[in-house]
Amino acid sequence: MVNAPNPLTLWRERQGLTHAQAGELFGVDKGRWWRIEHGRIRPEDDLESRIVLATGVTRDQLACLRSRENGRVREKKRA
Repeated sequence: MVNAPNPLTLWRERQGLTHAQAGELFGVDKGRWWRIEHGRIRPEDDLESRIVLATGVTRDQLACLRSRENGRVREKKRA
């Protein structure tokens, strides 16, 4: 497996944003943004769509971030 640069991290850094600032853009806290950016959790469909549209990162790239975590991705339960 090729260890390619994380596309969400690249986008965030190119924009000069912190995790907190990126999270704020998408309506999530910095911890949740960090977990999405590092493939620890899958964003809900509407949030994923906003991320794809705003950043240019594809759904496939987001899925690859999650697969890097070797199955440790957890779905957030909806209330």
